[in-house]
Amino acid sequence: AYALPTAQIRISDGVTTVTLTDNALGDGLAQEGAILFSGTVGNFIINVETGLSKPILGAASLPHMDLSSSNTSVGTGGTLTVEFSDTGFTGVVPGFLTKVGGTAGGTFQLDTYLDNSNAIFGTGTNLSTLGPFGAGAFSGESSASATPVSPYSLTFLATINHGPSVTGTVTSFDAELTAVPEPATMLLSGLGLLSLGVYLRRRSKKSLIPKI
Repeated sequence: AYALPTAQIRISDGVTTVTLTDNALGDGLAQEGAILFSGTVGNFIINVETGLSKPILGAASLPHMDLSSSNTSVGTGGTLTVEFSDTGFTGVVPGFLTKVGGTAGGTFQLDTYLDNSNAIFGTGTNLSTLGPFGAGAFSGESSASATPVSPYSLTFLATINHGPSVTGTVTSFDAELTAVPEPATMLLSGLGLLSLGVYLRRRSKKSLIPKI
């Protein structure tokens, strides 16, 4: 259990900034670990912006975060930044994997950060920079070694640039940041899955033996 929700989303066009805290005013999802925003920020119209983190996705000891945006459009061009951050992670892991994919109306770039000061939206250590991607479909992934000091924060920074003369364009994306577990943890997980497979196989064979 978590005493207080810690995740936040911050959306800005450079003039207008909207900040949402998990389970607080403006959050469209009454679920701890999930934030949803739908509305306008300056010239940008955001259909659905969703951030997922612990405890609904991953855990403090094994971070897993997801940021997705559906049909973000703009009428007169401009640049929009979308940040998603969570604090209180404790898992000392050897690295992190970042993945992103989507369709850009102008250009799109994703940065992820680890911050050992545990600051919300902290940018102490850059884990990845994916892009900038040009207009059209895009995808990418990046892995990075890390030395997290518990507790620490993790942050996405997505930059959508539709340019001053690019009008009526739409950008959608989905980004994922996951911790790479220690080899021992991976081994235990593998052994657990193997044991489950053996058990199910034996049970299946036993059920095929005719009763006399």
